[in-house]
Amino acid sequence: MGPLLNPDVFTFSVFILLLYPLMLFVNLVVFAFFIIKGSYLKALLPFVLIVAGWPIHSKIIPFSSPNLVASEGDIKVVSFNAFYGHHLAKDNVDESLLPKLLKESKTPNILVLQEHTPTVHQWVQQYFDYGQPIKSGEYRTAIYSKHPVSDWGFIPFGNLDNNCLWADIRLPEGKTIRIYNIHLQTNGITHLSAEIMQEKVELTESYFRRVYNILLNYRVASAKRVEQLNQLFEHVESSPYPVIIAGDINDVPISYVYRKLSIGRSDSFLQRGRGLGTTYAGNIPFLRIDVIKPDQHFRVLSHKVIKGDFSDHYPIVAVLRLNE
Repeated sequence: MGPLLNPDVFTFSVFILLLYPLMLFVNLVVFAFFIIKGSYLKALLPFVLIVAGWPIHSKIIPFSSPNLVASEGDIKVVSFNAFYGHHLAKDNVDESLLPKLLKESKTPNILVLQEHTPTVHQWVQQYFDYGQPIKSGEYRTAIYSKHPVSDWGFIPFGNLDNNCLWADIRLPEGKTIRIYNIHLQTNGITHLSAEIMQEKVELTESYFRRVYNILLNYRVASAKRVEQLNQLFEHVESSPYPVIIAGDINDVPISYVYRKLSIGRSDSFLQRGRGLGTTYAGNIPFLRIDVIKPDQHFRVLSHKVIKGDFSDHYPIVAVLRLNE
């Protein structure tokens, strides 16, 4: 039910999403318990609940096809939240490994970065031959392209860190595509969650206050993401070209925001990914909040997540083929 309810209207819907992993785990445990006990009739209820939740489960663990071999005209897109370059500047991080991994087949045709800074730009310039990026002032999104950019613009979301850039990119064969680099509203719960995970679970007033603040921040941020998504869709509808939306959506695959973003678009992870596809390397485990979502004009050939201590996010890589 959570993915169907707009958190800007039904504020309780975000709490349903946060409880979902616990509810699924409990149902799996109860189902396994009754099966082991041989109480098959009692196992029927949790089994039905698990099956009924299949549309949600399938957004978390994909049953995808194998990767396909790319050809010369295909488009390699990389999305990476660079965390302002903090990790890339650390002495203990082999920052030369990330460009090597990104260049395994070829340099990305399009590289979209969130939390971009002059430090991050220097890092890109050191390893890639892109020239100047598309960006607006010091706003923290940037688009690097191997191909000419015929037009570009900026969709402000009201703060420095969360916004959207778009660019019309002319491919070598003469066709033009539009890429949107999005960084939706941050939840602002990283430090609170870190404090909770570092301490013992004690049912004190302080503990419950922190949990309440996490839930409150998440609810407020969810509503803002819906507003930002509406701004994005208004712009996307005017695009005369095939569209790719990529970036950090700060929301999970079972959310209302993700469902709306998926209408008329595929998910490179669900098409070609494996496992949980975790993209967040911070304190909250198993989160997939970075996406590459092409519209129906594209076919997804491959998807991978590059693991490493490069940021508090992992870069994601998708190879797309523009349909004839």
